[in-house]
Amino acid sequence: MQTILRILHTYSIPFLFFFLFMNLITFALFRADKKKAEKKAFRIPESNLLGFSALFGALGGLLGMIIFHHKTRKPKFYILVPLFAVVHLIIIFFILTYKYRGTYMRYFVASDIHGYPEYCERILKAYDREGADRLILLGDILYFGPRNQLGPTYDPKQVIALLNARKQDLLCVRGNCDSDVDQMVLEFPIMADYAVLSLGKRLVYLTHGHVWNPSHLPPLQAGDILLTGHTHVVACEELPEGILYLNPGSPTYPKQDTHRGYLILTEDKVVFKDLDGNVMSEKQLID
Repeated sequence: MQTILRILHTYSIPFLFFFLFMNLITFALFRADKKKAEKKAFRIPESNLLGFSALFGALGGLLGMIIFHHKTRKPKFYILVPLFAVVHLIIIFFILTYKYRGTYMRYFVASDIHGYPEYCERILKAYDREGADRLILLGDILYFGPRNQLGPTYDPKQVIALLNARKQDLLCVRGNCDSDVDQMVLEFPIMADYAVLSLGKRLVYLTHGHVWNPSHLPPLQAGDILLTGHTHVVACEELPEGILYLNPGSPTYPKQDTHRGYLILTEDKVVFKDLDGNVMSEKQLID
């Protein structure tokens, strides 16, 4: 539903012209059918009048019913046409106010892929399924560090190819396992230690978490959001300083019995999901 609203909001001007056109046409059809009724001529089928009313022409149809005193005694008209009109007005309201309701920018956030293409592919499929505006990766993209045993499906070259193909969608920060060598093969920037987003009245501080984390906070105000990876543990915690700490966990190596997944961040809420898109938890950000 949000994807449909976002598309309609993007093309809201053409849609409003279509809305106006359909109402003018429907108004004209009701007027023409009234004239035909007075002359006892061949009538416009009622299914056509109701069909045009349903197809975003209900306001014109309702106005035609009132002005020309036409079809006002038939239940399917005096019930359905006003009902269509109310639904259409609600849809128009949602389209025109979409960007002010906290869902205009929809961020998909994941972290700690660590060079495993199977989980990178699942993240990208989930990103497409969610219809998000940007894919944020919080570091540790290709490498897993010398302390860890690599699994049989570890293949950073495949991850490179998968992510380079989606470089226009990506916003990344550097993890403690990311290096200058990784940046040489990736076609999008990954070496920033942090990034900052504005989310309504909140500031969102994006960082991997090995430097700035709940135990070592960056300069933030109460109400702001600290968004990190690194621990591989899903987290949603209000810190004593009034800062909201979020962590999507890891799709590759989740720890402490947390799920493999990601989070969706909008102005009004944060939703944690597993890789299949099942909602694991959520938190409202606007009361």
